[in-house]
Amino acid sequence: MTKYYVSSGNMNMVIEGENEADAVLLSLNFYIEKYGKDFILQPNFYVSQKGFRSDDTIAMSSSDVLSGLDFDIGDYDT
Repeated sequence: MTKYYVSSGNMNMVIEGENEADAVLLSLNFYIEKYGKDFILQPNFYVSQKGFRSDDTIAMSSSDVLSGLDFDIGDYDT
């Protein structure tokens, strides 16, 4: 597995994943389990192998990432 730096909103995670999309999903899952629903996402997830917002950073649409899951942000409403 490869180490990735994943960020979006107030989430900044360093995590190992099979690829960029896997790292985003693992980061989101870990963040929700640890902090619950108290998070803010930007329109994109930013993923890099070098560091947060480094020259190899790619942006992945939050809506595209979440649409690939059986995930409804409304499930986490109070």
